[in-house]
Amino acid sequence: MYIVGLYSMMLLAALLGWYGENIAYSFEEHLTVLNTLLVVTVVSIALFIIAYIIGTILLAKGKVKPKMYMFFFTVNIVVGLLVSVRSIFFLTMGWQLL
Repeated sequence: MYIVGLYSMMLLAALLGWYGENIAYSFEEHLTVLNTLLVVTVVSIALFIIAYIIGTILLAKGKVKPKMYMFFFTVNIVVGLLVSVRSIFFLTMGWQLL
């Protein structure tokens, strides 16, 4: 049951990272696009890191099997790197436009 929560957190982080630019433009009337994009990118990366930390704690307490943890860890790293690099790329492109 714990692993479902970890995958949900990872899914939320991936969605925030992937659609961060759209989210930033949705709040364009209230905040600047760059500030919103920065917040969404940082939250997305933080959620990937928090999911890893919680997964490691659950593994140490014996709540998650090592085989299941290794699969989660691999998926978290691959998806986290791809989504985070894309988010940071769009963030840096936004800074270049200033």
